[in-house]
Amino acid sequence: MDYLPFIDNKIPSDEYKDKAERLIHDTMQEQNTIGLHPYVQKMLEMHKKTDHVIPDSMFQEYIQKFPSEDNPRGQKRSLESSHLDDESFLQEFNSKHPHIDLLRYNLEDISSDDNQLSTKTKLAIIDSYLTHQIITLRDLIPNTLVNQWAINTDFIRTNTRTIDNLLSQQIKQLEDLDKYREKAQVNQATSYDKLNYDINEKILDIIEDHFPK
Repeated sequence: MDYLPFIDNKIPSDEYKDKAERLIHDTMQEQNTIGLHPYVQKMLEMHKKTDHVIPDSMFQEYIQKFPSEDNPRGQKRSLESSHLDDESFLQEFNSKHPHIDLLRYNLEDISSDDNQLSTKTKLAIIDSYLTHQIITLRDLIPNTLVNQWAINTDFIRTNTRTIDNLLSQQIKQLEDLDKYREKAQVNQATSYDKLNYDINEKILDIIEDHFPK
């Protein structure tokens, strides 16, 4: 199809338009729409965050430049020794300050071996947990719903604005493209006419050579 919409007076028939639309539709049906577009996948891989692990050399440099109170001169201290010191400190601290006994909150097993008092205690703890959750939900859900509604509304508004801006930008680009095409076709109209004239003359010469009068 060699129709140039800005300089050709003859408009293609609806048959050609329908055929072009069918070709476009068939081509789109053959495209793989499962998963992300390869270009989008490439962009995601480019911006994929890597694990931020501080190298040992950088850690040693930090210790030397910024000595702490227990290391006033910034002596070199390996990561392993630092870890061991921390473990020793935790063990000493735990020995002096024992943790809260959590056995009373262990509700995984209420067996028949438990005495009646133990069973009642565990059931009372379960009831207190459920009551606490009910109170929490009753008091917090109204405020949470209002806040969530506001957050979702703002999210939708922001995304709608972004889509509108993108749509306006694409429409502007299409308009600029049409203007460029029109200008290019108008500027080359004389060349097109010359090519058509030369083609027609060549066809006539061939016909005259094969079918002389």
